[in-house]
Amino acid sequence: MTTTNGGAKSDVIPPIEIGTFVASRPDKSEFIGSSSGVFFIDTVLRAFATSDQVGDRAGAPDPRSLSSFLAAPDCQRDEPLPDVNPASEPDLCPDPGSLTYDVDVSGLGRPPSPDLAKTLLLSYFQNFHSLFPFIHGPTFFDQVNQFYDDNSEPSSAAPRPRPLSNPRAKICRAVIFQCIFNIAASLRGQSGLEPESQIRSPSALTSLLGILSSDVDSSSLQALVAAELYLMSVMSLRAASTIHGTLTRLIYHAGYHRCPLRYVQLPHHTCEIRKRIFWCAYVLDRHRT
Repeated sequence: MTTTNGGAKSDVIPPIEIGTFVASRPDKSEFIGSSSGVFFIDTVLRAFATSDQVGDRAGAPDPRSLSSFLAAPDCQRDEPLPDVNPASEPDLCPDPGSLTYDVDVSGLGRPPSPDLAKTLLLSYFQNFHSLFPFIHGPTFFDQVNQFYDDNSEPSSAAPRPRPLSNPRAKICRAVIFQCIFNIAASLRGQSGLEPESQIRSPSALTSLLGILSSDVDSSSLQALVAAELYLMSVMSLRAASTIHGTLTRLIYHAGYHRCPLRYVQLPHHTCEIRKRIFWCAYVLDRHRT
């Protein structure tokens, strides 16, 4: 209770959070806040659906939440991804048998050799990761090791981890890997990084915005943070601003601005990576302003 200037007591609105949070899987979520018109419509729909004065139940509104339709997966997301290969930017012609991300994206570059990749990763984690820890170190190193193991010649009959089959997952992986490799190489003036392993232009990243923003999951957000961080490291600020606008909107759509610990659907590891992604995006936003 609080007291007004006239001495009368008035109730305090409790600091509760009202909204709809849906997590179809740990790395993917969607959030509709209490201030949105969608939440208001959803509330009215629920009131009519549960009211005793509706009358004939056969004509009652569908009791399902309106937000369940908005948070449902887009049926078109399972369609094949379009090729991102502008004719104005032909790819460099690498040697046959060289490493590849298995994605058709012009100007993004190809992975460096395993030895150089190890050197670049050590440099990145020594200089950048403590400031922008948007990825989980041990998990990322496991992904890199698995990628190079999948692209190496088999030396034994030991079973290998199953490679990625989702085109979006491959593109997210390629963007994260290439941005981190090129950020680390920028500290050395690109020395030692082969031309075919360099990101050729900012448009190679901005052209992927449509694909990366077609789903709201942690891999997409990590790829966007990596892209923005790379563009800022090479002072391509206009392209970085374009990436950041998409990143900010997706973060709010996925509810990353809300404390993840209040949602029982999210395991502890997922909560930690969500906080990392949000605060890295926040720091980049404050740095740009």
